[in-house]
Amino acid sequence: MRQQGLDVPKNRAVVEWYRNPAPENGAVHVVSLIFPTDYLRLPPPEGKKPIFQFAAAPPGKAIEFDFFFSREAEATLEGKLLQIGMPLVRTTLDNGETVFDCKA
Repeated sequence: MRQQGLDVPKNRAVVEWYRNPAPENGAVHVVSLIFPTDYLRLPPPEGKKPIFQFAAAPPGKAIEFDFFFSREAEATLEGKLLQIGMPLVRTTLDNGETVFDCKA
């Protein structure tokens, strides 16, 4: 933006989201991303930096990824998340919370 002579805002966030702390037991569902196969138009990316790739669902279906925040230990939370979907990725935040991604 600077190269184009535009002002650069201090905070680039378009939307800010405030939430309560994650629970000590269990998890709170915060967002779902749904990719309906019938609306996927571009070919799979090639030659780009490593990305998380997944197979498309059959025609007329969709792939869903759910994100959860928690403070519960992974060893006990994983069994609970398996009831919803397959836990794929987890990231621990600086505040001690963990973000889990599950494929539904």
